[in-house]
Amino acid sequence: MQVAERAYSLARKQHYPTQMIWAYNALAATLFFLGDFESTQQFAMRGVEIWHSGGSQSQWGDVDTPVVGCLCYQAVSEWLLGGVASCQATMAEAISLAKELKDMHALALALNWAASLGYAESNPAEVDCLASELIELSTRHNLCIG
Repeated sequence: MQVAERAYSLARKQHYPTQMIWAYNALAATLFFLGDFESTQQFAMRGVEIWHSGGSQSQWGDVDTPVVGCLCYQAVSEWLLGGVASCQATMAEAISLAKELKDMHALALALNWAASLGYAESNPAEVDCLASELIELSTRHNLCIG
């Protein structure tokens, strides 16, 4: 948590929107794995808001597009907080955005989270479809997803 808070503090000082999205993504991820789903959702949504405001662009060399990570954490936290319908729309946005940006790593991330949600919802057909798409994408682009 200290690392995520430090990243957030530095991003705020620099007033650089992409850094802020990365910081919100780090905070959302950290809080998600700490079990604080309300805060996860809030920080993820802030990152998405910056993206939608047009204040950020991905940089060459980024591992992935941080807004896709924010959308994934937002979706999963929505699901855990009972917002199944909004979760599905948010996850669809994450997948669509990753495809639009041609960001294969972010797409793999989103497909992996979507498959996990399908599993949690006991939807084997959805899991099979998403897993097949993820395997094909990973094979085609030589990606490793852990």
